[in-house]
Amino acid sequence: MFKFARHGRHVPRAEAHEAYLKGRYLLDQRSTRGLKTALEQFERAVALDSQDPAAQAGLADAYSAMSDFGVASAAELRPRAMKAAERALQLDSLSAEAHAALGRAQFLFDWDFVAADRSLSRAVTLDPDYMPAHQAIAWLESAQGRHAEAAVAARRALQLDPVNTARYTELAWVLVQSGRHDEARREIERALQLNPQSFESHLMKGWTYELAGQPDVAFASYRHALRIAGVPESTLQETEALYRAEGLAGYYRGWLNRRDTPPMSDTARARYYVRVGELDRAIESLQRAYQKRESALAWVSVEPSFEALRSDARFQQIAARVGRPQ
Repeated sequence: MFKFARHGRHVPRAEAHEAYLKGRYLLDQRSTRGLKTALEQFERAVALDSQDPAAQAGLADAYSAMSDFGVASAAELRPRAMKAAERALQLDSLSAEAHAALGRAQFLFDWDFVAADRSLSRAVTLDPDYMPAHQAIAWLESAQGRHAEAAVAARRALQLDPVNTARYTELAWVLVQSGRHDEARREIERALQLNPQSFESHLMKGWTYELAGQPDVAFASYRHALRIAGVPESTLQETEALYRAEGLAGYYRGWLNRRDTPPMSDTARARYYVRVGELDRAIESLQRAYQKRESALAWVSVEPSFEALRSDARFQQIAARVGRPQ
């Protein structure tokens, strides 16, 4: 378990701290259910100890993560995240958790890279061993195309939390952004050694092979991930038939056309449209994502899936607006 920031000013009640730690663990489950349960734990921590800045910061991080995952809209969750982060800072201006939570929210909700960098740097200065700050720095650096710096931050997060598969897949993700596919796959294999049934790791494995031009291996990984996620066998058979008929384009077209899947963010939908060759629809999805201020759009300038769109003036207009405070 990684070390959480503590600088001796406020000692939380034991029950509140337990709820806080459970919330941190659940944030890494990367599922709608996990995020909602994490939020409940942070709310419990705040209710048990309203003076604990870490509990308030956890609450802010839960709102940020829920927006990033598409559980609810940024418009709904941003005010809650900011209020909780600001409350944490009011309780303790020297709380690394509070500064990191604010930086994460500034990055994901506002795409304010400068402010986020300032807040996250302050968090690391206050506590160099606070893992979530390094995790968020890795994301921020990656979104700005500073891939070497992103990898350093992600490796530091992994060093601080080496038993969590999420840290390996996050490192793989930032490596993929810079085309370092072989290194990314090594990290994914390390994650799968820890947990062979990690849905996220198999999904990331598929993406690395897809970008490396190995569609059969990519599809096998995607199919395995879907099976782990509990997708019905009949759906898996339909998916395989589409892949055999049209390759990965058929696989993605199938998901775009299904009506029995969880809601898909417009950023994710844009990725799929690019992969099936419908570039105008991809741009339209990105425009909707911009209007909704979807968190995932922070990576629009570096996302490999959008390479085919980079010469389009409409895409360039969207990318130019991201990373600037609105």
